[in-house]
Amino acid sequence: MKKFRYLLLTCLLIMAMALSACSGDTDDDETSGRRRRKDDDTEEVSTTPTEDVTPTEEPATTYEITPTAEPTETPTPTEEITPTEEPTPTEDPALITGKYADEDMDYDLPELIALGVASRSDGEWSQDSDNYHQVIAVSFNPVLISEEDKVKYPALAETLAYQRDEDAAMIEDDFRYYRDMYTEYGECEDALYFTYDSYNILRADSYVVSLENVNSSYAGGAHPYTAKKGVSIDPVTGEYLKISDVCNDCDSLAEMIAYKLEEKYGLWSDDGDSEFFDKAIDYIADQIANDQICFAIGNEGVTFYFSPYELDGTSYADGNLSATFSFYDTIVVDDGEPKLVGLFKKKYRTVPEKYMRTLSLGDELEVRNLVSDDDGEFDTLNVYALGYDEWGDFRGVGIQINGETVFENEQIYGYESDMYLYRNDINETTFIIIHLVQDSEDDDMFVLAIGDDGIVTETESEYYGISPVSIINRYGEEEWDNDYSYKTLFDPDGFLALTRNDVLGTNFETGKYCINDEGRIERISKYLDFSSGFELTLKQDFKAGMIDPEHMFNEDSDVPGEFDIEVELTAGEKIYPKKTDGDRLVFFTTDNGEWGMFQMDEQFGYLNGVAVWDIFDGIIFAD
Repeated sequence: MKKFRYLLLTCLLIMAMALSACSGDTDDDETSGRRRRKDDDTEEVSTTPTEDVTPTEEPATTYEITPTAEPTETPTPTEEITPTEEPTPTEDPALITGKYADEDMDYDLPELIALGVASRSDGEWSQDSDNYHQVIAVSFNPVLISEEDKVKYPALAETLAYQRDEDAAMIEDDFRYYRDMYTEYGECEDALYFTYDSYNILRADSYVVSLENVNSSYAGGAHPYTAKKGVSIDPVTGEYLKISDVCNDCDSLAEMIAYKLEEKYGLWSDDGDSEFFDKAIDYIADQIANDQICFAIGNEGVTFYFSPYELDGTSYADGNLSATFSFYDTIVVDDGEPKLVGLFKKKYRTVPEKYMRTLSLGDELEVRNLVSDDDGEFDTLNVYALGYDEWGDFRGVGIQINGETVFENEQIYGYESDMYLYRNDINETTFIIIHLVQDSEDDDMFVLAIGDDGIVTETESEYYGISPVSIINRYGEEEWDNDYSYKTLFDPDGFLALTRNDVLGTNFETGKYCINDEGRIERISKYLDFSSGFELTLKQDFKAGMIDPEHMFNEDSDVPGEFDIEVELTAGEKIYPKKTDGDRLVFFTTDNGEWGMFQMDEQFGYLNGVAVWDIFDGIIFAD
């Protein structure tokens, strides 16, 4: 019996020592609970917590994510989880605390913000024996905000104004520098000195405003330089968002981005010792840790930007690099039990049901579920020019989806175009809308529908006679040779557009329009506003229906009591046309602020049987 007890105690002691040794090995392993690259380039995933978590501490992430795989209970580098709804680990999950509490909040769909991108340019020309040619060109695209949203989001308006001032100052400095260069060294060989600074609106709503900044320049040397950057702004505070504000797992993000870049571009495939790959991870990790990583939050996901030469092992030929992660991407956190949460915070994953974003010819865009099933996977979309003429006008448009040409049309050509991607998640439709200017008086709108099978169908080209403007504003005109040109068609439910009509002479009016479910344009304003303030002087006495002061205009609502009061205006008085129905009705104001109205005859150019140029001084008709 004593011998048996001795043996039992000896066995228990040996087991305790073994367990203690195992525990010590786990504590000393600095890579425990984190994914690490092994010598043979395989990946190891651990779900062992690195420390105990109490209810008052922030939950620990107990897994590693590869950029091509989502973690499961037994993770593998080739498996992927693509939940179609907000995942829950149990039927009645506990609340997620700490920095993941965002996952338990309900967010209303954000409201769209009306932004516009204008264009300002300047340059210098030189004359040789034959003709003039440009030697310096500079331009920038200030982002403008509507007066209505300027009141709603004053901090955002201030940030955009500051950004606009900075860009204008940069362009002016470049212009002076190029002029000095040209004075000292003469013309560039086969090129001109230039700086083009532009913005694409990626997303603009009450949760986030995201812009893509593209800056191209040439100041002599072997080649021009182009850099793309993403900018995301909190519209309420006006502050630029940092990646720590947006991402739920910054610790794993560097490796995820590097693997995504390698998968997309094959940058380091021939680098046997992975030196550049490891340096890229270290560089990206440092950028993330210091909240300096460049990114933009779109309606599909979050895109990270890297300029030429920025990453070790990349060259000028590699160009600008980007890696986009879908809002469907998830991570695992541990708050007593494993839970799936979004890689990015829920607030920014909450997007409008209908939205538009600008397209640029030649850019490859990643679009969620363009032709694939609703699994959160991206398809690539590229809208490109079929060629350019000697004046730089593009000749035709083609479309590629996932690298395959699906559409070409040589009739879609012109010297100016604005292109937009319109997505309607309510009825699952996607359109490419091309607003085209082929000459100074001819505006066309092409609407291309993209089907689930990738087939692109085209509506008939229609003359809408409108030019999308959305933002009517002026900024620093005295500093530039050219006035603003407007480029925006951002809110599909209500954008402003400029149109020309001959209701009372030839004038331009603005009104609200929308994109309907078929991708076609509809006017939704009952009345249009005369866009340019002008005055008419009465040549003779004139009777008009005056509007009761209690029934003034309320946006686009009806105006009751229009004919209740009749007033005779006398020769020499001035009236100021303000609104029209686009057909025969004209509303005006007088010097004392009263509103009046009259209705044109069915016969063109006549009012009460009299030609309008005999009634008013100041009527202008276009040739």
